This record gives sequence, structure tokens and C-alpha cells, in this order.
Amino acid sequence: MTAIVLGFVALVTVALSFAFAAVVLLSQRPAPRGPAPPRVGDGHDDEGGVPATLSRVLADIERLAVLRERGALTDREFAAQKARLLKQPR
Repeated sequence: MTAIVLGFVALVTVALSFAFAAVVLLSQRPAPRGPAPPRVGDGHDDEGGVPATLSRVLADIERLAVLRERGALTDREFAAQKARLLKQPR
């Protein structure tokens, strides 16, 4: 009978230590990388009152620049798309 109780205690101890290790590992995961998702608000970012629309336009231009660097866009295509983004009404 004592062996059964000790076996059960050992099993519970192993299970609890595994659960604790999993909680610790999950709580220490690094923050996801990449651009932050757009925020819904009053149309202004917290940093200096820059309009959110301008931030989206700049993010789109940065994505176009990456495509140009990778060779997916020519310089002429990049310039045309950039001009189109900058002419959009805000």
C-alpha cells in the first residue's frame, strides 16, 4: 500500500513539475517581430500626433522599397507606386 501511495506522489510531482516548466517557458517567449498592427483610434498616433494615415503610407512605401531591393519592382515601377501613394487624399 505504501508503494502505491509513493508511486502516486511521484507521478503527481512529475506532472506538476512539467506543468510548471511549460508555464515558465511560455511566459518567456520573445515578443513577435515585425510591424505592429494598425491601431484603431482617433486617427493620430501617440508619437507627436502624426496622422495614422501618414504612418500607413510610409509603411506602404517601405514595403515597396523592399520589393524594389529584391528585384520584384523596377525603379520606374517603384517611383510610380510611391507617387500614387503620396497623392492619395488623407
